[in-house]
Formats: sequence, C-alpha cells, structure tokens
Amino acid sequence: MNRQPSLRKKQKGDLLVNVALGLIVLIVIAVSGARVLRNLKQEQLANIAVNRIMTVQDAAQRHFMESVLSGSAPDSLNNYPLNINELIADGYIDACSDANEVAGLCLNQTKLPWVTAGNADVVLNLVRFSDPADNYPAFRLSFDISNIQPIRFRNVVRSKLIEIPNYTEAGGVVTITFTRPGTAVTMDSLVSRDGSDPMTADWDYGGFYLDNVRDISFTGLTDRTALTGTVKVGSLVTSGATGTSVTKPTCPTDYQPRIEVAVKGITATGSDLPYNLKAVAAWAVDNGVDWLVRYRATGEDVDGVKTYFDDGAVTYFTWCDFI
Repeated sequence: MNRQPSLRKKQKGDLLVNVALGLIVLIVIAVSGARVLRNLKQEQLANIAVNRIMTVQDAAQRHFMESVLSGSAPDSLNNYPLNINELIADGYIDACSDANEVAGLCLNQTKLPWVTAGNADVVLNLVRFSDPADNYPAFRLSFDISNIQPIRFRNVVRSKLIEIPNYTEAGGVVTITFTRPGTAVTMDSLVSRDGSDPMTADWDYGGFYLDNVRDISFTGLTDRTALTGTVKVGSLVTSGATGTSVTKPTCPTDYQPRIEVAVKGITATGSDLPYNLKAVAAWAVDNGVDWLVRYRATGEDVDGVKTYFDDGAVTYFTWCDFI
C-alpha cells in the first residue's frame, strides 16, 4: 500500500503551520518593538520638557542672584524677571527665532515639546510675586498639558513633572512655584564690594587670620595702607629758621594727624663743627594744612661765644591717632 502522497501532504501542512507561527512571532516582535520605541520617544520628550523648565528656572535664579550682588535689596520683587522675554532680553536665555529653530540653527528653550489643540506652540509662562510666607520674591512657571495626545504620553509627562517640588495641576494647567535661593536671607547683611552699602556691625573673625590679602586700604586715610604701614617714616634736611614742610595725612572721623621728630644729623652735610654742642633739638610746628619741621643746634667756641645752627637732618614719624 503506497502512503507517500499522504506523507507529503502532512509535511506540507506542518510547513504552513510553522510559517504562520513564525509570522505571528515576527508580528508580535514588531508590535512590541514599535511600542518600546514609542514609549522611549515619549520618555525622551518628557525629559526634554523637564530640562527646559530647569533651564528657565536656573536662568531666573541667576537673574535674582546677580541683581542682589549688584546692590538690589534681597526682598525686591525686581530681582526676578518680569516675564520670559526679560530673561531673553537680558541674556540669561539665548534668543531663538521661529525661523532659526525651523532651520535647525538653535533650540527655543522656552517652548515645550507639544502643541495646543489649535496646533500652536506651548510656551512657558513666568509670573513673579511676593511670597506671603516670608515676603521674599518668588516666581511661578505655568503651562497647559490638557491637549497632550495620546493620553498615555500626557501621563508620562505628568509623572516626570510631579517630581519637581511645588508642582500643582488644575484643569490641565500645571503650575510650578520656585522660591528665592536659600542664601537670599543671609544677603540681608551682604556688604557690596563697591562700598555702597554700609556695614551695620564689626566683623569678628573669632581668632582667625585674614589671609591671602594683597593689601588693605583705610577709608579716610591718605598715602598709606596696611602694607606700607599706618605710621609713615621719613627724613629731611632742613635749613633756615622757617623750617621744612611735611604734609599732614588725611585721617578718618574721630582721628587726628600726629607727628614726632628726631634729630638724625647735626649738620646738613655731616661735616664737623668747630664748636662744643650745648643743645640739639628738632620739633614740628602745626601750620594748619601741614607741619613745619625745624631744627636748632647750639654751639660754643673756645671763648664761650654761642652760635646757632638751623640746618640739620631730621627723621619724622606721622600717623593718625585717636582724638
């Protein structure tokens, strides 16, 4: 009995079943792959949205910090920008026109990667306000997610956004509130480098040194610094009864200029005198805007005749002293 045709039919049927199963597996893999790619794309777009929100938030906080450092009061509402356009105009966010964005020349960091029901761009909206909790300025970023399609993509975006502190949502409109940087409160006592803000108290270093300072100048004190010394030492040669002028330093409030002088040499040239010296003196006479430094030496010859000398070398010390 010949069973060959029946066997061939059976093998052909098995082959068709295997092909069908293979096609089904390929279809399942393709569908799963497409779903994975779609989910990955949605995750990436949601991350882009978060990154752009953080970019605007960082720009607004830099606006705040630089305003305070430039002398604005920490509780001034103007430390934050009025709107997104002010951030762009002030250079905190790079400008990107629609034409340049379409041409691939830049990315508009203020746009979110979805559109409205009317196919319009969704742009971050910034509003500044005074936080009633501490009366310091704060700002909000708001935008609409109600038209994100499909709904799964909307939920992916929402799941990323809710990780940002102070997230709220009402009617599909998301609002994220940002307060001033944590260091802003301490800036109430910030002393600007330009000296425009007076200090309200002394600095106490608690026994530590003030290191790595090139020099220190003193307000109201002229022609000397910490490095050159607050006591200025000089010398001069004076002759004649009128003396030689030494300029007074300008001193801060509650201080006055002082001078001390000492004899450095008994003659201007250092030559010997044919006299017995009886007295040598140097002193300063206050002349209002300066001092007149004078010198006097008294000598006696062998006959006891006195002679006075007004030329000599004098060392002087000037400083500011308490009144």
